[in-house]
Amino acid sequence: TGQLRIKRLLRKIRKLQPNLVFFSGDLITHDTRLLDFAAAALAQTGASYGCFACLGDHDVWTDKQAVVDALQARGVFVLEDANRFVRVGNESLLVTFITNVYDHRPNLDRLNFLMGQQPRGVLDILLTHQPSESIIELAAERGYHIFLAGHTHGGQIVFNLFGLTVAAPRLESPYYRGTQHVGRMLVSVNSGLGFTLAPIRYNAPAEIRLIKLIRQPV
Repeated sequence: TGQLRIKRLLRKIRKLQPNLVFFSGDLITHDTRLLDFAAAALAQTGASYGCFACLGDHDVWTDKQAVVDALQARGVFVLEDANRFVRVGNESLLVTFITNVYDHRPNLDRLNFLMGQQPRGVLDILLTHQPSESIIELAAERGYHIFLAGHTHGGQIVFNLFGLTVAAPRLESPYYRGTQHVGRMLVSVNSGLGFTLAPIRYNAPAEIRLIKLIRQPV
């Protein structure tokens, strides 16, 4: 059942002992039956400095306010087009939340305002749902260190034909899964844990991604 699967995934996340958890949207698919259960699970990941989420397409399409309320009621931080400083030990991280879904595209003025906030953190992170190429390039230009997104399910169904990779999300953005660097910024597009349209994955396994940060000696 859905609840059993969520419990298994929660155990896997907790074993990683995360300091911070970032969720890139689509807590639900097309109804709210498991919303409260899923929101509670996300709040129980054991992140010592907090759990942070942005909205996905299906969250907005199904019941945006219900998703926001369920997450916030359980202590998960979910913001729309806003900045938040996160205290980690003696230092502050800047997290920029961008709502980038089919029904809501951030305009350039708003992006410039959010990405121009000063002072910045010792580490600047941008969290959004869709990994749009234009937003990734702007974030790299503005000096962000990490860009986090989801949406694509890693392609969900991926074929390799004659040396070419065929995956529907590549029509929207070249950044459709995995990690890579754009300038000095790490781009991480998570393949997610669920499905869209059909419960099928091919050459695009579900994933929980652990990013380890190591302080470089001065």
